[in-house]
Amino acid sequence: MGTRIGVISRALVPASFTVLLVLASSGCRTTPSPPEKKPEDQLFEARQEYRQTIDALYGAYGGTDVPGNPAPGSPGAPPQGDGEDVIGHVVSEADRSYFERQCLAVGRGERPLSLSGKMQRFLDGTENASGCRKAAQLQALIQELEKAVAEP
Repeated sequence: MGTRIGVISRALVPASFTVLLVLASSGCRTTPSPPEKKPEDQLFEARQEYRQTIDALYGAYGGTDVPGNPAPGSPGAPPQGDGEDVIGHVVSEADRSYFERQCLAVGRGERPLSLSGKMQRFLDGTENASGCRKAAQLQALIQELEKAVAEP
């Protein structure tokens, strides 16, 4: 009888393992999954990640230095808010906005007309194009989340 029990239990081992594997792959968990975030929280996080992505890309790009108004953080740049040249600030923001639009277009797979050889070379780089792709995906997610938050 002892031999027969040994044979039965050995036969059950693969079957038991298969059942455990099926349960594990079907989503059965021993610990509860964290509650899903509200759309408002997801929207906030997506906007933060988008801004960080664009900021990092623009920082790597180097932006446009306006004569008499060095880029913020560069040597010789005045501390933020200390008599910064208004025209220089407007030009810098326009450059940043243009960069963002170009980057998003590249991220969507478009080939926008670029007025800057420097920007075109930057956006043609594989790593930079991947960053722009991430930004474009985040922008699409933000648009979806904005719709979800706006719906009652």
